[in-house]
Amino acid sequence: MTQQIRPTHTTPTDSAPLTTEEVAAQDKAPDTVEDTLGVEALLPETMPDTNDVNSTPWSLPKRFIQEPAIFVSPVVVGPGMPSSDVSLSIQLRHFLLTNGGRMDSVKLLEIDSSVAYGNNVLESFSDGSLTEGLFIDVFSSILFKDDMKYRLDTYGKRIFIPTSISIMVPVLHHYHWSLDAINIAHRLVDIMDTNNYTLLGTLVSNHHGALAKRIVKRLSNALQAVVPKSFCRFGGFRKNMMECPKMQICSIDCAFYIMRFMEAYDGNMESIENLSIPTDSVIVRSSTLHQLMFSEFNQAAPLHSDI
Repeated sequence: MTQQIRPTHTTPTDSAPLTTEEVAAQDKAPDTVEDTLGVEALLPETMPDTNDVNSTPWSLPKRFIQEPAIFVSPVVVGPGMPSSDVSLSIQLRHFLLTNGGRMDSVKLLEIDSSVAYGNNVLESFSDGSLTEGLFIDVFSSILFKDDMKYRLDTYGKRIFIPTSISIMVPVLHHYHWSLDAINIAHRLVDIMDTNNYTLLGTLVSNHHGALAKRIVKRLSNALQAVVPKSFCRFGGFRKNMMECPKMQICSIDCAFYIMRFMEAYDGNMESIENLSIPTDSVIVRSSTLHQLMFSEFNQAAPLHSDI
């Protein structure tokens, strides 16, 4: 979860601060169909906790007539993981997929509690297969460790929710991965989805309408139960469908796309809108597999001698 930039070209005019009752009412407000595209006009200066009157006092948010001229995100992502050599990546993936029998029980990845063997790679990186959440968890773990080691200004300011728990961001629904990012500063939920619903002949709300509302409210309630003074409630935040790279029709590379979204997202719309992702499935899958296996944080070392 990271904060997001919403650049506009107007100057805010503040009026009287909201009362505690108004803040609580907005946190509990139900989502509507219009929430999928709206931009919130109420922008908190801080993250108020209105549930415990004895907690550390926060300044109440002010009601703005217009959006602020600029918002500077505290998340400084910087360059992503080093790009893999495409030729070597394709060779590595080809070797693992064509030697599945003797590589099935070979440990290829181990980062924190996530462990992957040859048979996991065969199932998730073969052409036309949906990738397990296990590899998204490994990718997010590497991003977190990179922040901790190389990007101290960003460390701790973006939080990746594991796919292995029931309340999840990234989200798997109807055999399709998408990514939700909570934007506390602007009271928005950024949704990144690689499907082109217009070309598919359906509406984005058919997939994300009730789903987004349910996921975000459950996540908000869970965080309040575990760390009640760390986050404001965001179950009623408006949903914002971000412009992002789209897969080719009938592609099933959604998991690899959202890994790149996770890597690039910094709260700034341009970081996702201008993101370049190869449309060639072989390159996308091969380069991601190579980056995961040869990460400095992979504890499944030494790798098999044939690799």
